[in-house]
Amino acid sequence: MSSVGKDLKSNSVTVSMDEVRKLAQLVEETVKFIDKQVKDGLLEDDEHVGTG
Repeated sequence: MSSVGKDLKSNSVTVSMDEVRKLAQLVEETVKFIDKQVKDGLLEDDEHVGTG
């Protein structure tokens, strides 16, 4: 199954459900990676509290 839409320049674009699923997975993995980096940074900050 695919959908047809338009890009910002009004060119036709076809997007398949497989492409949407892959994009959603990539976004989820990216958010998890960023979340881990933020949590790790917060833990490092907590370890340094009171040592300065």
